[in-house]
Amino acid sequence: NRVAQTIDLLTAAETDTFHANALAIDETGLWVTGDTTTDAASGRIVHLDPETGTVLASIEIAVPFGIASGFGSAWVVIWNPSGVGNLWTLVRIDHVTHLTVAEVPIDASEAFFVATGAGSVWLSDWGSSDITRIDPETNTVIATIDSGLGTGHTIVIAESGVWVSSIFSNGVVRIDPATNQPSPAIDTHHGNSVGMAELDGSI
Repeated sequence: NRVAQTIDLLTAAETDTFHANALAIDETGLWVTGDTTTDAASGRIVHLDPETGTVLASIEIAVPFGIASGFGSAWVVIWNPSGVGNLWTLVRIDHVTHLTVAEVPIDASEAFFVATGAGSVWLSDWGSSDITRIDPETNTVIATIDSGLGTGHTIVIAESGVWVSSIFSNGVVRIDPATNQPSPAIDTHHGNSVGMAELDGSI
């Protein structure tokens, strides 16, 4: 239980400013998203070797928020600060080449969070109950699911289903990926339900 390593993200991102937004870890390394200007008008994705701290890639991109890894790619939620065109886009970046291989427009007001599993990519929306499901084979939206929570937050994929929490309620919902049907909300009795994790079959 000690700090094993500290990585300077400013140096890794090759910028003067880097405000980290999200991270994901997979077999290729550690992925970190962040904005690189004080007005959050642009950003970078940094891909690191967590053992050595070596920078594998520093990718300039619009403003990246949530990130998840799966299906040979990093999936990054991008915000378009210009207000022109689509506000949110899910960008797919190849693990090896670090090139963008697909961009999926997302109809959401605040699509910060993304997860992979159960054969799909899943996004929640801070501004609504909508959960967006993307097929990684076609890079298209195949379902928009009303969680009934009012807002969305963390998504966790488990054997039991796709679990979604809400930042503005004390409820969590389980979505059946076979039917896209959500369960009735489960009351956690602990105020806002933000972070979640799966361990030994439990959430």
